[in-house]
Amino acid sequence: MLKLVLVCAFLAAIFAANAVSLCIRDICNNTIPESICVTNGRTTRLFKSECEMRIAECSDREIWEQTSLSDCFSTKGSAIIIDPINLSPEIPDLNINLDLNIQKSCNMDCMDTYDPVCGFDGSSYMVFRNSCDLAYTKCMKSTNYDVVDSNLCNMEPDLTLF
Repeated sequence: MLKLVLVCAFLAAIFAANAVSLCIRDICNNTIPESICVTNGRTTRLFKSECEMRIAECSDREIWEQTSLSDCFSTKGSAIIIDPINLSPEIPDLNINLDLNIQKSCNMDCMDTYDPVCGFDGSSYMVFRNSCDLAYTKCMKSTNYDVVDSNLCNMEPDLTLF
């Protein structure tokens, strides 16, 4: 009987270790970025794609349910936005600036505080986690984002173009 218990405990440990490694193996590099807003009943969270949501569910052992994108932009204080979210689809810029001097001058220590700001660069709106993240993105990517009225970013993006 003791042998059976030990074998069961050993197999349970192996399956638990494999479950965690399965979370790590799921890579989302080839998925189309299609923002998804989710909630667990307490927190609202915005992911770049459903794939990234599945990884978070697996690694955090949290269950997320999809909700309206507007919930992620209208929730003050409890929403978590992992990265700046581009609200207007655009073609990716393939001209990557490798000038390290520019990147070194952008050394900012931004806090993870969620105090969203709306930025506009003349053609697209983008929600940033806070004003420091906007300034950092503006510096690193040499963009011209300026803070604008937050109501301009409360619209749902047209994701049919992705």
